[in-house]
Amino acid sequence: MAKKSSTVRVALARFVKGSVGALLIPPVVGLSTGLYEQLQAVPAGGRRAAYWFAWGLGGYIVTHLLLYRPKALFGLNHALLARLATWLFGGQVSTVGAEGEGGAAASKPAKGRGKKSKGKDSDDGPAPEQASTLVVISPYLVPLYLVLLCILASLATRFRHDWPLEAAIAVFLGVSLGFHIAMTGEDLQQHGDQFPIETRLMALAISILASVSVAAACLPWAFPDFSVGAVFGHAASQTHDIYASVFHALFSSSP
Repeated sequence: MAKKSSTVRVALARFVKGSVGALLIPPVVGLSTGLYEQLQAVPAGGRRAAYWFAWGLGGYIVTHLLLYRPKALFGLNHALLARLATWLFGGQVSTVGAEGEGGAAASKPAKGRGKKSKGKDSDDGPAPEQASTLVVISPYLVPLYLVLLCILASLATRFRHDWPLEAAIAVFLGVSLGFHIAMTGEDLQQHGDQFPIETRLMALAISILASVSVAAACLPWAFPDFSVGAVFGHAASQTHDIYASVFHALFSSSP
């Protein structure tokens, strides 16, 4: 009886995760198209910033699939963000960046650290099981290199402001966002033996949603004409339209 109850709970958990992943697809679509449309409003020479951004994003995806996957760079991204999150939110991440995989390894204490002495925590921080979840997942949610590029672009445009620079900024921003999303998806795929497909899809949808939101919030540093409010307004409107269309298609009584 207990085994049957456990099976039901596992099946229910998988159904809920799959449903959450499916429900997140419309917001992901709305936010991504809103970001692109706002980049269409940003001039970059004879083209729009969206054109150069798309070239950077597409170029990286093709390179990633056919030529090279910069796992070491992704591991560095994880190490920096996990340590920053540790400082900001607490927790212990003594081993960050799975060697050869680029992902964040499970939090575990280094030798001689994290031991308890006579029923109390050591001075080195909380035990691994007490580590902040936010510390562990933050590298998947924040495209660190895109944020850094936006900061550098903000500084560079104070001294130089011409279309080649704007085009280069847009290309590299596309590359950095494509890098973050592609490497996150690959890192989740490598954990296929630990997590079922619906868990990985839900995690990827959450990662894309968070990453594009962070990108939208940071892009005004690089392009002052970029409107964050318009991005989220478009996302809300399109998400509503998609949900309404799906609901109508599923429950409409008309032939």
